[in-house]
Order: sequence, then C-alpha cells, then structure tokens
Amino acid sequence: MKKLICLILCVCFLFSFAACGKETSPADDSKIIAQDDVTNATVILFKDERGKVLFYNSDIKQIYAVDNPELGYVIEIEMTEDGAKKLKEATEILVGQNMKMYMGDVPMVSAMVVAPIEDGRFILCDHTTQEEMLIMFDKLTK
Repeated sequence: MKKLICLILCVCFLFSFAACGKETSPADDSKIIAQDDVTNATVILFKDERGKVLFYNSDIKQIYAVDNPELGYVIEIEMTEDGAKKLKEATEILVGQNMKMYMGDVPMVSAMVVAPIEDGRFILCDHTTQEEMLIMFDKLTK
C-alpha cells in the first residue's frame, strides 16, 4: 500500500511536470535501458473517474525504461500523434480529477491531473532499482 501511495504521488507530480518536458524523447541526458512498442502487450487502458476509456494501447507509440539522472529509474510513455491529441484533450478536461491506468482489468496507477499534458509524453516513477523498473516495463510491454 505504501508503495502504491508513493507511486500515485510521484505520477501526480510528473503529470504536471510532463507538460513542461523537452521535445526530445527521452530526456537527452537519460540512459535508455530498454524500449518497446506495445503491439504484443496486455491491454492497457486509461480511464477517467467514471470509468470512461480515454485511450488504449494503440495510442501508445513507445514505452521506454530509462535511467534519468534527475528522477532515477522511470518508465516514460510516448503517445502516437493521435494519442497525444487524446491525452491533451483528456487532461485539459480532467484537471483536478483522477485518471487511471489499467492493465486489462487491474488498476496500475491513479493520478490527479494537475495540468494538461501537451507534448504527448509522461513518466511513471517510484522504481528504486533498475530491476523494479524492468519488472514494470515487462508488465507493460509483454
């Protein structure tokens, strides 16, 4: 439970942070440890508080496992062009509300949207070790 709370807080912070992110992917000074598309992944859904599906796997372009010098081991999700538009529209409407990420029927992350995400990228953190990050990466991409 403690880990989930930390993840929620971290993602909440990073949802607002991602809107101000760089135009490169991932950050120039980050080390990409793994990357994959989600063509063979478990179904990933993003939903609002009422359970409305906002976007799917097909809206995700790439998922990166990254060693970021400022944030540590993180998962960076880059949306397709269409997915980025959906993400921006959804986060504009959902400011002050929660958005949840599911793998199949299992909720993985819940975060309050504090600002619209305009560049189509966001970060999941709370991975204290590279191994933990890679476990989450495998869950998202396999």
